[in-house]
Amino acid sequence: MSAPELGRWFNIEERPAEMLLTGCAGLGLLEKQDGRYRNTPLADTFLARSARYYFGGFVRMLNQRLYTGWDKLPEAVRTNKPTTWDPDK
Repeated sequence: MSAPELGRWFNIEERPAEMLLTGCAGLGLLEKQDGRYRNTPLADTFLARSARYYFGGFVRMLNQRLYTGWDKLPEAVRTNKPTTWDPDK
């Protein structure tokens, strides 16, 4: 999927879609080829719900309980505005 496609899929602007995809690629979860992203073998093994060794539920639990700084990530992606500082300053 490309950044514009992801943006349309999640109803977000292209810039945060590209940032999200680039971040996931930097973590080794996605690979980019010809402007399109796809899962790496690592993501297919541990983050695809149908995978034998699916680990996503544990990651979501850690996100909800341990990483409070990530609480506003969906808002940041949805609104295309920073959430870690006052954007008016």
